[in-house]
Amino acid sequence: MTKRMYPNINAELSRNGFTLLMLAEHMGITRQALYKKLTGTTQFTANDMQAIQNFFKLKGCGTLSLDYLFNINK
Repeated sequence: MTKRMYPNINAELSRNGFTLLMLAEHMGITRQALYKKLTGTTQFTANDMQAIQNFFKLKGCGTLSLDYLFNINK
């Protein structure tokens, strides 16, 4: 099993009952492409990061910081 590099994104998806497919569709990419980004195989673009933040905001989760979602300040 491949380790996901962004545990806070995964936690927020699980906590709120969202799926990778829901997030991928919001971002305009496939579930497989999102999985590759979450496992570090490919990198997130700035637009990807904004889209993820926007997804959670639109779904009623409030504004989650990019620092939190992407573990920028570890």
